[in-house]
Amino acid sequence: MKSLVIIGAGGLGKEIAWSYGRSMGQSGEFNLVGYCDDNPALVGQTQLGLPVLSLEALLKDPHTDGMHFICAIGNNAVRKTLVDRCLSSQWQPLSIIDPSVILGLETQIGVGTYLAPGCIISNQTVLKDHIIVNLHASVGHDCRVEMFAQLCPGARISGNCIIETGAFLGTNAALAPGRHMGHNSILGGGSFCAVDIPDSTTALGTPARLVPVKPA
Repeated sequence: MKSLVIIGAGGLGKEIAWSYGRSMGQSGEFNLVGYCDDNPALVGQTQLGLPVLSLEALLKDPHTDGMHFICAIGNNAVRKTLVDRCLSSQWQPLSIIDPSVILGLETQIGVGTYLAPGCIISNQTVLKDHIIVNLHASVGHDCRVEMFAQLCPGARISGNCIIETGAFLGTNAALAPGRHMGHNSILGGGSFCAVDIPDSTTALGTPARLVPVKPA
């Protein structure tokens, strides 16, 4: 049996554990070992019946070569950093798709991606690696969503859109058809955007106005 860990013991990690149980938990292919976290206040605790382990300790353990993982960190930049650490230790990314998700025809789902309960991914849409599509979000037909992007609950991407690496759509945000979101751009929660959003720019409001993203 293959071993699997969830990187991150917060709310998203618990939701992924829930979807894992609903989708793959009975297959016998994977043993969900628990969560991994760098927060010393969480290590040693139990979340939904699963232990919280030290990520640093597991990464240094030579017996964990080939470990499967999915990263449950909401911050896109931090998620990328942790994924890179796991990949450098030869860990293998795994996608988890809740059984309630509706997938259209000829969709492509990358590795390490999470599709939460109630999501709809329409025809001929491509989702790349390590993406989070949260509760009841939807992606229209013929879209492309690049690595480390994130759709918060209820977000709506209309058809023929391109979402670049690290882009973020807040809760109930909506993007009009054929629009382009640049690298690390943000569409704020509850906003509707009918224009392209350049790299490192935030769109807020209805209709959305564009403001530069402040450096971290």
